Amino acid sequence: MDEHYLETRDDMSKTSQQRQKQAFKLDRFLFLLIALTTYIGIAPFIREYIKLHSFLTIAFSGILIAVIYAISHTKRQAILVTLVIVPMLVLNWVLFWIKIPSVFTAAYLSDIIFLAFTIAMILRFIIKADHVTRDVLFAAVVVYLLIGVTWSMIFTLLEHHAPGSFDFLNGQIQNSGYAFIYYSFVTLTTLGYGDVVPLTSQAGALAILEALIGQLYLAVMLATLVGLHISYANRTKR
Repeated sequence: MDEHYLETRDDMSKTSQQRQKQAFKLDRFLFLLIALTTYIGIAPFIREYIKLHSFLTIAFSGILIAVIYAISHTKRQAILVTLVIVPMLVLNWVLFWIKIPSVFTAAYLSDIIFLAFTIAMILRFIIKADHVTRDVLFAAVVVYLLIGVTWSMIFTLLEHHAPGSFDFLNGQIQNSGYAFIYYSFVTLTTLGYGDVVPLTSQAGALAILEALIGQLYLAVMLATLVGLHISYANRTKR
């Protein structure tokens, strides 16, 4: 009877652990999607009530925190990712208070590298998915938004080290601190309004690369999701 009790307790413990893991994974990309949407879409509407730079710093900190939840499959991974993100948060907040060129470069480079790593991890999750779920769809949208945010930082870093790489027809956009987020997504979606123009060959090359990546991503991701759905449908029919 003792052995049966121990086995039952072990089974209950395993079931509890599985439920905890499932709860930990549930809709983890939804929080990151909300953080990204806040970072990208809300800033221009609250600039009269709060300094835009401070809001962008806070919102980006929210993105980094949401990344911990999104790409960590276990608590151990969450701890490791947190240890990587904490120095980035410190750099970003130091840059907010102290405008030093070396800190600016270090902060933006670390952000770009980590966001690129995050994109790779989320793409890996999508490719390994057994079928299309709500989380997979959220992940696909998140990657697209992360691409735009990452390129905005690349453009910002280029303009910082090579002033005059871009021509802003509207001075208010340039001074708002929102310019390259706007320009990046206009380029990614190939809208091309023409109010921000690359002037150097380096800036032009980066703009071309982002436009190509944006179009290729949409085409390849759509094909991947359709393929996953068809494959899963065929398996369930058998």
